Amino acid sequence: MRERKSRVWDNVNKVMLTSRESWGKIWWDENSQHEYDYHSLSLSIDNAGHVLEHTDEHGVCDMHFLLQGKPKYELMDWVGLKGKDGKEIYEGDKVLFQMGTGEVIFEFGALVLAIDERNRFYFGLWVEGEVFDGVVVGNIYEDALSD
Repeated sequence: MRERKSRVWDNVNKVMLTSRESWGKIWWDENSQHEYDYHSLSLSIDNAGHVLEHTDEHGVCDMHFLLQGKPKYELMDWVGLKGKDGKEIYEGDKVLFQMGTGEVIFEFGALVLAIDERNRFYFGLWVEGEVFDGVVVGNIYEDALSD
């Protein structure tokens, strides 16, 4: 079984949270008269793969469907492979390989590099940490900001 690694795209703030350390923050209330008044935010993942937002004001909220049916956070799992440059490959990454540039998705239990609707390359078996003959050139979320 492969190691579970994830990163999260924040649809509201348009930032990638790449490590567990970036999934939490604490800040002090500037308007408070007490030095112990603070607010906190942290994220976690439930068994259904939904991102949960924990705050001191609202408790635990399932943020999966918040913004008009669109999730506030998009969860991307590590696929267990690294590019030939050593960079880990996650779902939603765009990878340049021999046949072109494809988006990394899972479909029918297989890793897929989808160049478009008709050109999809399926990879059934791989070993965790194996080096894939390609390089990560972006991802579907950050690249959409520059379009």
